[in-house]
Amino acid sequence: RRRLFPSSLETLLTVHTTFLESVKLKVENWDAKSIIGDIILELCPYFNLYPPYLAEYNVQTQLLKEIKNTMPDFRDFLQKSF
Repeated sequence: RRRLFPSSLETLLTVHTTFLESVKLKVENWDAKSIIGDIILELCPYFNLYPPYLAEYNVQTQLLKEIKNTMPDFRDFLQKSF
């Protein structure tokens, strides 16, 4: 059975959100001694989630296209949501 969304997607979204918010906070308070390396190092443990996600990306994208073509209600939902 193929999955439309990988199990790691929610975690990856959280990692990206955390990274974005942390960088925004740094930029707002930027000074001559500021760095972002500490943020990257904090998130390093999650980097191992990317290879499996990327390996399945094309398959997941194709599956999404198939579902959109065969399920008009789902296609309509996506169009309204985005």
